[in-house]
Amino acid sequence: MATRSLTEVFILMRNNALQSRHMFSEHVNDDRMALVSNAASDMEMGSINTKSSRLPPEWVDGVEEVQYEMTKIKTKMKELATLHDRHLNRPTLDDNVQEEHAIEIMTQDITQMFTRCQITVQRISHKGNHGTEQEKRLAKNIVSSVARSLQDMSLNFRKTQSDYLRKIKSREERSREFFDTNIGPSSGSFMEEIEPFEDEFDKGFTSSQLHMVEDNTVHVKQREKEIAQIVQSITDLNEIFKDLATMVVDQGTILDRIDYNVENASVQVDKGLQQLQKAEKYQKKNRKMLWYVSGASSQSCHQGWTYFQKSCYYFSDITIDWINAGAFCQVHHSELAAIETQAENAYIESEAANNDALFVTNPGGYWLGGNDSVTEGVWEWTSTDEVFDYTNFAPGEPNDANGGEDCLMTSSVLNGKWNDGICSDNLQFICERM
Repeated sequence: MATRSLTEVFILMRNNALQSRHMFSEHVNDDRMALVSNAASDMEMGSINTKSSRLPPEWVDGVEEVQYEMTKIKTKMKELATLHDRHLNRPTLDDNVQEEHAIEIMTQDITQMFTRCQITVQRISHKGNHGTEQEKRLAKNIVSSVARSLQDMSLNFRKTQSDYLRKIKSREERSREFFDTNIGPSSGSFMEEIEPFEDEFDKGFTSSQLHMVEDNTVHVKQREKEIAQIVQSITDLNEIFKDLATMVVDQGTILDRIDYNVENASVQVDKGLQQLQKAEKYQKKNRKMLWYVSGASSQSCHQGWTYFQKSCYYFSDITIDWINAGAFCQVHHSELAAIETQAENAYIESEAANNDALFVTNPGGYWLGGNDSVTEGVWEWTSTDEVFDYTNFAPGEPNDANGGEDCLMTSSVLNGKWNDGICSDNLQFICERM
């Protein structure tokens, strides 16, 4: 009577059940604390604390199934290795067809087991996306571990099949050396060996030799069929191996670290941009202080420039728009004039009034270095990006007429008062160099 030992299967399933039971406990340190936690109930009200008796997720059954399949695969691989050794150690002319058939069936069974494991692991990975964060992390780690184990087992199985295939080919080559089908009267080596005995022996084959050649031909065809089946199984395993390798890579932490580093770098770049903007603002604020330290004097002003309170001023005799006026001043190492005190405003008004030729030929006025192009109504000096502390606007100004007056100007018509003008208008301009 044939029997089968189920002890190993029972132990495996018992251990998996114990692992599942402890895996989802609420971090209970020992059995005593677990009993205390489970006993937390109100006997009078009949309520029981069921927080620690929470059922495990659905994919736990799949983990046990994969572990059981992996145990069967290991057993099958040992049995297959035994059949390989027995078949390879048998003499070539004494092959057993039943052994070859058993090897073929067992190889197919192992390949199917690997396929089932792959499908189950994919199902666990899909179901693991549901649940709490701890369950998701646990499912992710379990899938990664099982995938690595299956990858190692499949690699070992492929190596075993390749070794078996190589040994089969080697034995076939040795068989051809001893049972060459090209033996005959036309064989050169054969003729050289039988020339001294051509009078005593017949050069043809005997019936037993012909029968042996026919048997060898049948065996060769059978070997070729067996080799083709092994190659097919290796191809199937190769596909499984690729899928498992991809799964292992997807479950790794390298991509998570890269994503974290990219996000962190983006945050740092934003902070760096803010710091650069602050530094640029501080630099513009300190520009005037640097000019005051260097100190302009009446002797340092170039010809055509006038001196007042450590600054040199240039009153142009050409008319251009506000943007080109600012560019002209920067080429001459200056900025459009920024009037920050009443004394400075009175000087510019007086100097412009004294320049009769300028005011007579161009009563339109002069461009100054102020604008509200960033925020309407908030006027800033372009040289420092600072909001006006001192203003001298004409009554009713600035009024942003027609919604396009964003640049600061002064005019003799306004008696030195300020006005908001259209930036594209052509006016004279005043440069200031400290």
